[in-house]
Amino acid sequence: MELSLVISKEAAERLAKFEDELDRLFSLPDRWLARELLSHARAARDIGHDIFGRDTKLENRYQAELVWDVVPEIAYRLGENNFLKGERGGDIRGLTNAQLRERATEQLHAQPLLVAFASKLHRDMNVYRLLTRHPTVGNPVLFALDRFAPADRTNPDWASRAIWSSFAARGIDDIFEWNPELEEAVDGRRLVMEQRR
Repeated sequence: MELSLVISKEAAERLAKFEDELDRLFSLPDRWLARELLSHARAARDIGHDIFGRDTKLENRYQAELVWDVVPEIAYRLGENNFLKGERGGDIRGLTNAQLRERATEQLHAQPLLVAFASKLHRDMNVYRLLTRHPTVGNPVLFALDRFAPADRTNPDWASRAIWSSFAARGIDDIFEWNPELEEAVDGRRLVMEQRR
């Protein structure tokens, strides 16, 4: 079924912006991906300062840690060196690459949908939703991690298992890390299957 038949034109345009941004981010070299991730995390903090503030309520601790500590630490490990006061705090700095991946996937898995944040945009997109997208549809935090802390195929984390099961169900085996070409491969397989009918 064509997606355009079930969603509004505005929703389709927002989805297309997300897809374009994911492709752009994925194609960047490490240093520039680091800078862009940090920019998106800062924009999310600025827009949602009441949610993502350092003095945040306990129920918002996962969101705050993601945009203040986890994303900046990932950016640092990809080569970023320009940080604001308070970024890369807590115990995040002392984690190994594998531990940072585990912490990031835990943070992403624990992220609630912030309805109040839905209408606040940066560069015509909701950066919080971009940073917290489900792994199976492309998440820039995860594909940045994949560059220096790849998925452990023998003991996959939540994100790696989600990607593996999603693509295995669509006929593509042994995939633990998302990339934009996977969607094209799935679409290509679907087209071949339809032509065989």
